[in-house]
Amino acid sequence: MFTWFLEPKHRVYIGFQFVSIAVALVLFGLDIFAKWLPPPGVAVAIVAVVAAGMSLHPEMRGSHKAIWMLTIGAFLFLEFLAIGREATDQREAAMLNQQRFEVTINTATGGDSFAIAWPIIRVENISIVILQKGKFPISDLSVRMADEEALLHNYNLPYTGIGTLATDDYRPLVRFGMPNSSEKRFIASFRARNGAWDELMLFRKDQGGSWHFATRVYRHKGQLAFAELKQQTRDALIFEWTDREFPGDSVADAVWDSFNGQERYCTDCK
Repeated sequence: MFTWFLEPKHRVYIGFQFVSIAVALVLFGLDIFAKWLPPPGVAVAIVAVVAAGMSLHPEMRGSHKAIWMLTIGAFLFLEFLAIGREATDQREAAMLNQQRFEVTINTATGGDSFAIAWPIIRVENISIVILQKGKFPISDLSVRMADEEALLHNYNLPYTGIGTLATDDYRPLVRFGMPNSSEKRFIASFRARNGAWDELMLFRKDQGGSWHFATRVYRHKGQLAFAELKQQTRDALIFEWTDREFPGDSVADAVWDSFNGQERYCTDCK
């Protein structure tokens, strides 16, 4: 019935068709199992070769033409897949390069890392160490720490240079004796290559005479901007910690808002 299909004048072209179909199937298999395709343009070149073979095929029947067209369609589809794969690879490469660039910049500047002043409370004194927080090292770090009474009378206290603080690193800063009062407040102002932030530190003594600690850290807020601090600090909160045995009621926002004499000394906060 189909002896005409394998007539001698068709055999070479039918063999060419089978080879072309086999190549297409191999490429489809590579795409499915190995997620690989030749770059765009290869399938189009194969289409040109197949089309040339089709043009030379004498006395084609309908079935011959159908096979030729299916073969050409398969390679065109492979070309579209290759174009899509290349576009995806380019997007992923661009995203990877962007991520690497951001990591490089963040490593150089500190990114969103910050540092905090952390107390080590002993029986006779309190030692303050500077702890690094975040994924990236902090460069050109300096800190100014003083109790709020000192800042109320002298806003030009000097900063202490820390330098570069590596990830999860720390540096000792200062040691002082136990306060004579039942509560003491300190403000630590930090500045580094990646910006500035302030830490409010609250120490409170319980009935047994033991000291406890609570703190909040606000990014890019200077404690001297009294009129703006009260409105903006909560939006800039980046770290908060309260000792589980901290005496008295929970440390409410009003307590932090009153830091640095805002309630007692600020005349332009309203």
